[in-house]
Amino acid sequence: MPQSDDPVQQGSSDRSLDGIKSEGGTASSRKGGRDQIGTGDDFKSVHMDGLRRYPQGTTWARRGLTPVLRRVSKRREVSSIVAITPDGRLYARHVRTSTSSRCVIQALRFFRQKVGTTLLLVWDRLNAHRSRATIASLAAQPQDYAAAYLPAYAPELDPEEQCNALVKRAMANALPGSVDDLHRLARREFSRLKRRPKMITSFFRHAGLSVAGLP
Repeated sequence: MPQSDDPVQQGSSDRSLDGIKSEGGTASSRKGGRDQIGTGDDFKSVHMDGLRRYPQGTTWARRGLTPVLRRVSKRREVSSIVAITPDGRLYARHVRTSTSSRCVIQALRFFRQKVGTTLLLVWDRLNAHRSRATIASLAAQPQDYAAAYLPAYAPELDPEEQCNALVKRAMANALPGSVDDLHRLARREFSRLKRRPKMITSFFRHAGLSVAGLP
């Protein structure tokens, strides 16, 4: 599957969303207010998460017999790199490893090709987002990317957290027999969500973000 790359906005000592400017306007993370994000750039929330091959949630067993769920792997087996936009678009890349700077750069390149305009990236402080390789890639392509970091430990401000939670809930009791099965399940659930743009738009409202300039 294709993948992509991205640049970080330089020159601001404040790494939170508050007051960070792009050519399209300013981005703000104040929860509960009518915060505006300018859309001269195409705004995207980007997030990485991992899936493992063991079920979660409630289950059933015969009376007196405690269910035993055997974990078949201790490592992240499929990582999803997901970008969503305030107008309800979703793009996803899935890799069979932990997320690295190389994965991030390739995924962002793919997102840029799909969207076709300069991207304003708003994401968390994952090491792969702040690595030298990722920052250098972003800085080398200022015409394609600008980036702003969410405050630390603030998942409620990340619209993609709701997207990820919805997919994991749908897969809660799946029993993939292999990494291939897990990969197919992840692709299927994100594809289903992709067909629900109103749901994706609601994730931005839940995060307290509004966007100026959308049709």
